[in-house]
Amino acid sequence: MAEKSLDLTKMEISELIEQIQDDLYDGLADEVAEITNELLRREMTP
Repeated sequence: MAEKSLDLTKMEISELIEQIQDDLYDGLADEVAEITNELLRREMTP
C-alpha cells in the first residue's frame, strides 16, 4: 500500500494530537517528531 502523506499545517490541533497518539502506538518515531515540531511551531506547550 502506498504511504499517504499528511499536510500537518492544515490539520486542526485535535487532529494532530489524535494522529500523534496513533503514531506513538504504531511506533512511528519520525512521524511523532514531525507532529511534535508542528505543534511547537504553533506554540503549543505541555
